[in-house]
Amino acid sequence: MALEAAVTMDGGVSIPTAYIRVTGASIFSSGNGEDKEWKIVYDVEVYRDADARAVNLKCPCGAFQHFKTDYDLATTDGPITLAYADLKGRLSEPKDC
Repeated sequence: MALEAAVTMDGGVSIPTAYIRVTGASIFSSGNGEDKEWKIVYDVEVYRDADARAVNLKCPCGAFQHFKTDYDLATTDGPITLAYADLKGRLSEPKDC
């Protein structure tokens, strides 16, 4: 799974149809007892397009490397699926690839 969306790289260069992949997601908790909060932390890699992904030519894009979002223990979706859903909300007009 991947997304296509406009991304601005480090240095201000814009890629109108960047190829974006979630490369890993972890669930963790913070706090104790009733104050415990669950989060998903996920990593993202950005490529110019799918061809650049095929040869592992990543774009330097510090703003799109590491994200954290809330996690509900009652959910039935896996962390990668939830990470993509969160990422779609952070991007302007993302498209599934």
